[in-house]
Amino acid sequence: AVALNEELVFRGYGYTTLKLALPEPFPSAIATALFALAHPIKPRTLIGEAALGLALLAMRQRSGSIWMPVGFHWASNVLQSAVFGPADGAPSLRPLQLHGPAFWIGRPGHPDPGLTATLVSLAVAISVWAWPSTQ
Repeated sequence: AVALNEELVFRGYGYTTLKLALPEPFPSAIATALFALAHPIKPRTLIGEAALGLALLAMRQRSGSIWMPVGFHWASNVLQSAVFGPADGAPSLRPLQLHGPAFWIGRPGHPDPGLTATLVSLAVAISVWAWPSTQ
């Protein structure tokens, strides 16, 4: 429900409405910034969520609908909570006992990505935009 709600708001109705009113890249930048700001306002979180927002936006632009970003967002949320959740959180299939700096690994199960997740999100965005179009 969280993934569907966020995708409807940020890359569904919000992005579509902004695209009708403004030329690119303004709708993309505004939707991505608002998505990042909808999460805890801490520098690392804002950067990580903006990178994820770019990946989701790339999927929205490439597919032409919100369903690809909804699926990716949902899978990401499930992996962070139900599968590889934090040891101090709700039950998960494989609770993580992390060893390493939060700067790199973040806090799984929380919207607090580390540099690794940020770099993966940017790589996904670049890959989706660079993938040859089938049309």
